[in-house]
Amino acid sequence: MSAPELQRELKWARVGGIIVGIVLVLAITAGILRAAAGTWDFGWFYGDACVLNKGVDLTQSMFLEWYLPGFRILLIPLAWMSKWPAAIVWNGINLLTALLVLYGLWRLAKVRRQAEGLGEGSDFSTDVHSRAVVCVGFLVICPLIFNTLQINQISFWPLSLLVLASVVDKPGKWLGSGILLGLAIFVKIVPGLLLVWCLLRRKFKMALCAAILPFALSFTIDTLTAGNLTSVWNHHVHWYHISVGNSSNAKFLERHVQQDHGNQGMASVLGRLLAPAPTKSRSTPFHSGKFGHVRQVNLMSLDTRTITWIYYGMMFVTLSVLVWVTVRFNREDSPWIRHGLFALWCSAMLWFAPLVRMYHLMWVLPAVCWLVDRATWHRREGTSQMVCLVAVVAWIVAIVGWALAETRAIGLQQWVNLLTMACLAWEIRAASRLFDIKEHSLTVASH
Repeated sequence: MSAPELQRELKWARVGGIIVGIVLVLAITAGILRAAAGTWDFGWFYGDACVLNKGVDLTQSMFLEWYLPGFRILLIPLAWMSKWPAAIVWNGINLLTALLVLYGLWRLAKVRRQAEGLGEGSDFSTDVHSRAVVCVGFLVICPLIFNTLQINQISFWPLSLLVLASVVDKPGKWLGSGILLGLAIFVKIVPGLLLVWCLLRRKFKMALCAAILPFALSFTIDTLTAGNLTSVWNHHVHWYHISVGNSSNAKFLERHVQQDHGNQGMASVLGRLLAPAPTKSRSTPFHSGKFGHVRQVNLMSLDTRTITWIYYGMMFVTLSVLVWVTVRFNREDSPWIRHGLFALWCSAMLWFAPLVRMYHLMWVLPAVCWLVDRATWHRREGTSQMVCLVAVVAWIVAIVGWALAETRAIGLQQWVNLLTMACLAWEIRAASRLFDIKEHSLTVASH
């Protein structure tokens, strides 16, 4: 790295670090105040803890039915505190997990430069570049991160575990990454999609560990508190019916729930785009309502069954492409490819999830940081740089567009996520070709 480049990246790292710090402080402060007032999402977690602390059965508390029973039980200690101490503890955990995400992404960026000869020069230059990449990625989706923290959501909890799983995920290693992935699934079930990522990479032990751990942990914790296996079984059957049966994409379409324009889940987006208008008036393509009601964009007027088939057709095609990209271009010895595929499947969580609020969208952070890193390294390769920058700029537009109900109604953020996955797949393909050329050169040289 030349001296001017180092100075520029050092500036980005310093200024970006200051802004990141300010954003985190403001977000956590707002989060504490909101939590202490009992408003926004902390009220759901605190309310569930208080109800369960009174001995109410898990199946009778309606606050957090879509979370695993064992995880809900672990939140009961919140009820032992008044709102102010509970708010401070809650936001302290949120801050810790946010910092762990930033630390993990910094480690990943550093490994990419060191492992493939991209960190030529001192360790200082490598460290500066890695910090600059993470700061720029953070700033790109800064509003999403601020929103997640200030409304007291826990999206950083599973993401921190996923990023750390990627940090310790190395060829021939599976236990640490399997445990961390399993804990992420224990917190939220959506990261279970990454089990497919493990299987396609032939990390069977890692996948088995991650698949068993969350349910073993939940059953164990529930057994210790419930005291009998019948209740434990009923709790988990109830969880399955609520979180899987009644909260699937097909059920959302069939029951016309969770289709308000704040939900970017693809099934709900298609419902708003393709379902008949809720009113007879067609004077405007946007039929608005209060939050919680459907704002539809009636491009067509299809029945629910047809929309459901269209949705599953899209998901099948997308999943097929993801599988092909992972199998075809995976190179375990290349950090660029390994981390790129991880970022790709993190973005895929948003694409397949039935419920995608603004606080879920920050799961795209690994993809944004990877693309920023890729663009800065390939600054002299116009096509590669352009592909990366298109996705990054698109996210800036999508985040600004969140302010308009119309852009939320058409699912702009989800379409940008699809564009991001396409850009990631393109760049993973390019990285794979470069890796194969280097390997071939080394083979030829050895002979």
